[in-house]
Amino acid sequence: MYKIIINIIALSITINWLYAIDKGNRYYWQEDFENARAYYEAVLQKSPDNPEAQFGLGATAYKQQDLEAARKAFEQALGSDEARLKSKAYYNMGNTLYQEQRSEESLAFFKKAIELDPDDVDAKYNYELLRQQLEQQQQQNKQQDQDQQKLDQEQDNQQSDQKDKQQQEKSDQSEQSDSENDQQSEEDQQEQQSESEEKDSEQADAQQSEKKEDQESVDKQSARAMLDALKDDDQIYMKKQMARAKSKKLEKDW
Repeated sequence: MYKIIINIIALSITINWLYAIDKGNRYYWQEDFENARAYYEAVLQKSPDNPEAQFGLGATAYKQQDLEAARKAFEQALGSDEARLKSKAYYNMGNTLYQEQRSEESLAFFKKAIELDPDDVDAKYNYELLRQQLEQQQQQNKQQDQDQQKLDQEQDNQQSDQKDKQQQEKSDQSEQSDSENDQQSEEDQQEQQSESEEKDSEQADAQQSEKKEDQESVDKQSARAMLDALKDDDQIYMKKQMARAKSKKLEKDW
């Protein structure tokens, strides 16, 4: 994959600048960034509005990974009336912002550099490549959002299905419980009816037995009465026979 060109444009583009600025430039190309920065800061103490010194300070601070100081210096350099210096300040600002992961702002500065210098190949390259990267990132973010929405919807559906399943199970348990209660109630009624019938049967048997016992008692009393009557009849009969016998005996004696 192609990468953004992050080389900072240094002061070598300013051939007609003052010799003092070129001295700081020599420190820069010798990679003596500490002395180069000290030199530009010394120049700015005497001339705070010097855009060339601000540009040199920004380039040096960038090499020292002091991105905040570099950005502030390039912002000051944008006040230059020299179009080429201003264009390069926009380009360097684009690179600095890109390093700070502020890609959308970086793209805007690359575009501004191209507007001031249409022949700036590096600015054009960075602008097109960064624009494509941002579009791809937007597509990826969009796809991730869609995937997340889909995942959230699936989770919502699963939760809804689970809830419906729990409600259905609860309803089934309730229906089963009602059915069991109805069945138990029916069994209880049948049992009560059976007990009632059994009790009635027992009562009927008891009554029948009592009637039978009463009838037997009556029969016994009747039989006893008949026996008593027969005994009485027998006694009367015997008395009559004895009377007759006595009568006959008396007759013979005569």
